[in-house]
Amino acid sequence: MLVVGVVALRAGGYRLAAFSIFTLGYLLVTKYWPQSMNTMALVLLTIPISVFVGLAIGVLAFQVKQARATINVALDVMQTMPAFAYLIPLLLLFGFGPVVGLIASAVYAIPFMVKNTILGLERVPSDIAEAGVMSACTPRQRFWLVDVPTAAPQLLVGINQTTMAAFSIMIIASIIGGFADIGWEVLSSMRAAAFGQSLLAGGAIALLAMVMDRITLGLAGHGGAAQHPAWLTSRRMWSVIAIALIGAWLIRLSGIAVTLPFASTPALIDADAVNHWVLGLVPRFDGPIETFKNGVLYYFILPLRIGMIRAVTPLSWGIALTQR
Repeated sequence: MLVVGVVALRAGGYRLAAFSIFTLGYLLVTKYWPQSMNTMALVLLTIPISVFVGLAIGVLAFQVKQARATINVALDVMQTMPAFAYLIPLLLLFGFGPVVGLIASAVYAIPFMVKNTILGLERVPSDIAEAGVMSACTPRQRFWLVDVPTAAPQLLVGINQTTMAAFSIMIIASIIGGFADIGWEVLSSMRAAAFGQSLLAGGAIALLAMVMDRITLGLAGHGGAAQHPAWLTSRRMWSVIAIALIGAWLIRLSGIAVTLPFASTPALIDADAVNHWVLGLVPRFDGPIETFKNGVLYYFILPLRIGMIRAVTPLSWGIALTQR
């Protein structure tokens, strides 16, 4: 939580840091911390794979014009094909488990990085590229020292979109993943008609997605001007955080069991109480709910359906069918 708060403070200022700490606190009080961290672990494994593969394919498409059309078709197929279409072959190859979700997330997220890489490299001004040539840069030096730094803002936007895409498809992949992550928690609670658990787990997903989106956008320079305190640029502060992370990792490797104070306490937000509250809304507001449903059905959906049936005819296309 400390590390996420510092990164959020650096990316978007005090408000984003407070919102990030609130989100992680919500995971604690609802007892969804382990499931959320399992999801985050898969997402953080998927992001580097998607970014590096997408960057390589994007550079290939930018430099080899003949391969651009083939790569664009492949990207369109990867993005428009339903996730279940390639989840089934992955299931046959790798079986149930987190590997299926990892591969499916990478397949879905790679096109975002590819397209942003192509867009960023195409937007490098010609005068900057010519300055690199005039400075006697080799093609490799020109690419890494001129093109990539100039296209860095668009590449960071691609990383942001790749992160959100990997996070979104991870929920779908949990259907056959069978992994103890937050997506599986939502799916199992929905199957059991446990509306309270569904709302709490769905809230965890939404909050995590917003935090990841704001932080990555802020680091990409699109989150607005943030007021950064001077200690954020201190190497000593970052060294202390790095030492703390390394120490926690070594404790983890040593096998020493560390029990958190809240690990054995019940959740502060009772899911059963939320279940009863949601179910109680239906009989309590039965009249308004029925009125709203009938109003939408008879005054919006039904006229729209009748209008579409009468409007979408061959006559609207400029032709008319006649009987002979």
